[in-house]
Amino acid sequence: MLQLGRLTILVSLCAFTGMVITPPVVARAEAEIDQSAKQTFISQIPLDKLPDAMRNKLSYVIQRAQLFERGKSESFPCNPEVYRWLLESPDASLFAWKKLGATKASVTRQENGSFLGTDGSGGELRWSLIATGPTTRIWYAEGSGRIGPLLPTMTIRAVVTLHFEDVKGTDGRQGIKHRVEVLAHYDSTTLVNKLTNMSADSTGKKVIQQLEVFFSGMAWYVSEHSAWSRLALSYWANTPETKARYQQLISKLDQSDAATETVIHTSK
Repeated sequence: MLQLGRLTILVSLCAFTGMVITPPVVARAEAEIDQSAKQTFISQIPLDKLPDAMRNKLSYVIQRAQLFERGKSESFPCNPEVYRWLLESPDASLFAWKKLGATKASVTRQENGSFLGTDGSGGELRWSLIATGPTTRIWYAEGSGRIGPLLPTMTIRAVVTLHFEDVKGTDGRQGIKHRVEVLAHYDSTTLVNKLTNMSADSTGKKVIQQLEVFFSGMAWYVSEHSAWSRLALSYWANTPETKARYQQLISKLDQSDAATETVIHTSK
């Protein structure tokens, strides 16, 4: 069974807090590549199009970030439209993960369109979509939590960018190719650093991996298990707003199921 830990996937960004702030040792060429990728990442953030309050938060992270991590591109089979729907519905995605027994965390959509994630132990994270494009999503996230029962509450602020594109496998199946990037600032102390013995490099990679699994795993599962998804998420759709989003998903699954039936009959 997939283990997502005490925090929700996005709340797991709080795991950044308390990590060792000494930068990992890397080769000069690799460091230069990372710096170039970081500058490209920052240039894609539309600071000039954001409200002053949000611009100030993003500028704080950009100027003080201790961590930049860039994941590797990965491809996986799924219905691309289901993948895009799940990007806009992390609360539905987490509900489905819970149905599979993967996590006890929760995510709720706020009236302003942002999301609030909680881990049931006092940790929480709020995130907002700040930019969207045909093949990108950029979120700002901030929150706090404990990485251990005897450790103080720590704070994390991060910018997360997701790049994605439709692909088709050699077997003709549709899918998505995506990559996640994270720029983060976290509060830390010498004591917490020593107790956790975590490095920025290793922790950043783990968070990237969890984010990628969160986006890709459920997109694949919903696409491959239409009947289960319809039933499981019908319990999530318990308000007028979630019912409307649920119907959008059903429409996408209907189209996908119809296309699959057409292929099956054609091949006979």
